[in-house]
Amino acid sequence: MACVLALAAFTVGVAAKADTIEIDGKAVTIERFGDASRKVPAVVLVHGSDGAGERYRAVSRKLAAAGFNVFMVHYLDMTGGRRTRAMVANIPAWNKAVRGAIDHAADQSGAVGRQVGVIGVSFGGVLAVLSAQQDPHVGAVVSYFGYVPGGTVTKRLPPTLILHGAKDRIVPVESAMALQQIVQKQGVPNEIRIFPEAGHGFGLREEMQAMQEVTAFLRRHLGAPQGK
Repeated sequence: MACVLALAAFTVGVAAKADTIEIDGKAVTIERFGDASRKVPAVVLVHGSDGAGERYRAVSRKLAAAGFNVFMVHYLDMTGGRRTRAMVANIPAWNKAVRGAIDHAADQSGAVGRQVGVIGVSFGGVLAVLSAQQDPHVGAVVSYFGYVPGGTVTKRLPPTLILHGAKDRIVPVESAMALQQIVQKQGVPNEIRIFPEAGHGFGLREEMQAMQEVTAFLRRHLGAPQGK
């Protein structure tokens, strides 16, 4: 599920540093954006199935500039660094990588209260939601045009923000509604924004609006400093 984010225009001067964690004998890269020694909340970015490309680094830099420490996990390292056709079968392995990244982010000296936000894009939204219900360190989750495999959300989610395009032909907007129904039944604080003209990926104007909502949402639920 390739997805196109228009945030390349947002690239700011926040350099990335690479960390490596080991999971089941596999070396998984985590790109870190921001200063981990700062007392600001940590955010794990889970890219789409197209891989950890520059469009996701642009998102990470924008979030870091907004006052977060951002950790982009290369979960495809669990399968040789590439997407496979057996995507559903690989969910457990990729989910381990995401959870490892969450624990890694929570362990950083700057993480406020060891609470971490998780942002998932497209297929990354699947992994973000699954990990968010499993890891107590997750204080907020954001799903960008993601979906939830049937019957996989069995535990309470943290506060959830859902962003989706009404004209998405890859992941229908009904998937966003289904996730909203889950969190509403759980009584979880939740917000949803459907962009009427967007497909599977947002244009520049929509992405700017979405980023504003994401940063505000994370600040409310993770305690990021205001005024950024």
